[in-house]
Amino acid sequence: MDTSDKKLGAEYALENAKKQFEAAELIAEKKNYGLACSLMVLSAEEALKAFALFGDDFLPDYSGIDFTELFSSHNYKLNLIRSAIGLRTIVQTLNKNINEPVIENIEKPIDEIIEIRSKGIDNFVNWVENEISSKKTELSSQLGWWKQAEALKEDGFYIKYNNQGWHSPLKIKRARYDKTKKYVKDFIDMIVLITTVDFEIEPVASIFNDIKQRFNNLKKKYDNKG
Repeated sequence: MDTSDKKLGAEYALENAKKQFEAAELIAEKKNYGLACSLMVLSAEEALKAFALFGDDFLPDYSGIDFTELFSSHNYKLNLIRSAIGLRTIVQTLNKNINEPVIENIEKPIDEIIEIRSKGIDNFVNWVENEISSKKTELSSQLGWWKQAEALKEDGFYIKYNNQGWHSPLKIKRARYDKTKKYVKDFIDMIVLITTVDFEIEPVASIFNDIKQRFNNLKKKYDNKG
C-alpha cells in the first residue's frame, strides 16, 4: 500500500465514520438507543482506521500497524483506540503541568523557571500515581468503558438470553447512549484534528520533517547497537 492509497483510505474511513455517527444520531431520535450505541462504536472503529493509515504513512517504520488485524478484528481496533486515548491524555497532562507553566513564565529568572518546571514534574508524577491507584478518574472511567465497548456494541445489535433472562437492544436506556456519544464524539473529534493537518504548509512541514528525521536518527542509533 503506497502513500496515495493510505491517504485515500484514511479519507474514506473518516468520511464513513462521520456518516455512521450521523446515522446513529438519527436512530437515537427514534429512541432506538441500543442500535444507536452499536453504530457509534463502529463509527469510532472506522475513525481509528483513518488514524492508523495516517500514522503508518507519516512514520511507517514506527507505527507497528497490523493491517490484517486492522481490517478484520474489532478488538484490535478497540485496543488501539484505548492506546490512542491514553497517549493523548498523557501528552495533554505533560503540556498542562510542565510546558505551559514554563512558557507563561519564560521572562522570569532561570532559577524560578527551574523551580516551576520541577513543580510541574512533581504534579505530573502525582497525576500518574493517582491514575494507577484510583479507578475513579475520568481517564480510567473512559478506558474502562472502551474495554467493554465490544460487548456493549453486541448488546445493541442482538437479542440475548442468559441466567438473568432475556436481553433486548430495545431496552437500552438513553443514559447509555449519552455516554457512548460523549466518548465516541471525543475520539472522532481527536482523529479529525490530527488527520486534517496540512503537512505541506509552513511551519507544519518543517516541524514534522524534523520529527521524522529525529525518529530516523534514533532508529539508526539503536539499529547500530543491535
